[in-house]
Amino acid sequence: GEAKGCGFAPKDDLIPNLEQVLIDLSCYDDEELVSGSLHLLTQMYFFEDELFNKAQQAQLLISPASIDHYNQVNDEILPELRQLLRVDTSQKNQDRMIELLQTLSGLCILV
Repeated sequence: GEAKGCGFAPKDDLIPNLEQVLIDLSCYDDEELVSGSLHLLTQMYFFEDELFNKAQQAQLLISPASIDHYNQVNDEILPELRQLLRVDTSQKNQDRMIELLQTLSGLCILV
């Protein structure tokens, strides 16, 4: 079926950050979208706390893989999620959003 978001979808002159996109996705009627977006929001908040704790204990190392992940999120995943929020969400688009959230979740691993 069709799903409708909370109305946080960006206007042409505004570009939402990842948090805003995930909040919008959490308002859809699709259980997987809601679950995936809430899971990622939770990971984001816990990540910040965990990162702060780890930074106190050790030096933060940047690896080529972490830079690749950042670029993938910035250049591919987030722009596509933003675009999908601008259009009517058909089942195909909802399925694609779920795939993107799963990919994003796989990249959000704190070592």
